[in-house]
Amino acid sequence: MQRLTAGRYGAVIRALEGIRNRQALTVMLGGFLLVAIVAGLGSGLGAWAASPSLAVGLNLLALILAASVVNAAGLALMDAARGENERGFIQLLSGGAGCLVRFLAIIALALLSYAAFLLLAAALLWMCRIPILGPVLLTILVPALVLGAALLLLGLTVAVSMIAPALWSGRSIREAVRELVDIAGHRPLEVLVSLILLGVLLGLIGSVASLLVLAGSTSIGGLAAGILSEAPIVGLGASDLPVASPALAVAGSIGFLLVLALLFGMLGVIQMNGLCHIYLQASEGAEPDADDNGGEARPTVRRVRIVETAADPWEELPNTQQGPTPPGARGDTHATCPACEATVEEGDRFCGDCGCPLEPLAPPPKESP
Repeated sequence: MQRLTAGRYGAVIRALEGIRNRQALTVMLGGFLLVAIVAGLGSGLGAWAASPSLAVGLNLLALILAASVVNAAGLALMDAARGENERGFIQLLSGGAGCLVRFLAIIALALLSYAAFLLLAAALLWMCRIPILGPVLLTILVPALVLGAALLLLGLTVAVSMIAPALWSGRSIREAVRELVDIAGHRPLEVLVSLILLGVLLGLIGSVASLLVLAGSTSIGGLAAGILSEAPIVGLGASDLPVASPALAVAGSIGFLLVLALLFGMLGVIQMNGLCHIYLQASEGAEPDADDNGGEARPTVRRVRIVETAADPWEELPNTQQGPTPPGARGDTHATCPACEATVEEGDRFCGDCGCPLEPLAPPPKESP
């Protein structure tokens, strides 16, 4: 298990960088605006036409569209966190829809696992009906099952939070689950503390932003209700006042949902960017052990830093114990005098500088044809 240090939680602070990602903000806010319009139309038209099925259908469409938009923004944030090139908006939306399908499959697996735990708990509690043994067994089972359910819910919450950025990075369901198991075995406490700190950060920002939006909506809502309503304001809230026409009711619903879309869009970008950085920091070296075809484990590549050493100065000193070097023995282009190392020409019998006698140079060996 990794030691807890302050430097390991820089990913939480980097979550605020999500509001600087123009592509993710455009996808998130633009998509949420469209979702708000669809949901507003569903609520307004359903109430005006007295058709609950119309309201349910449009709200369901808005929910699917919102989930696809969230995954598309997650793809853009993951690309930015990994330093990859930006995708087109069509690619983001199609990729977000694909991630949504895989994410729903993960949610289904999580729900099935919790349902299996509840079935096991029900079977164990049924055994408590046995006389004499039942009370003793129930005394042991109650704390065990309560703690087990709490830990399972915590694990599933952390797993779903880390599965989402794994899918945004291009992992399949099998690779994402395998990598999540590896992270849980090596860095569970680091990921848990990071998610808690991210939740605290989002809670602070969301509380301040919600208070400001609530104050603005209360004042503007009361003013709009007083101007557009048919009844005078007599101690009634803005939502209780009837408006002059159904069109104004639909427009007011859409306008308020647009405000909520902007608020939750900004908070969602910050949260998803934090999840991306937490995942990337936790998954360092947590590559899948084998490929999808059941092949052998991938070798671990270790980076070795090569340190260049300085040349030994003693190796450059001349060796005075050896005799004079005959001309041409050093492999130079020109022959040199063995005494003063002056350059001599081929065929000279004496050195022109010191007069030292020179030995005739051996002719080079003839190459065989």
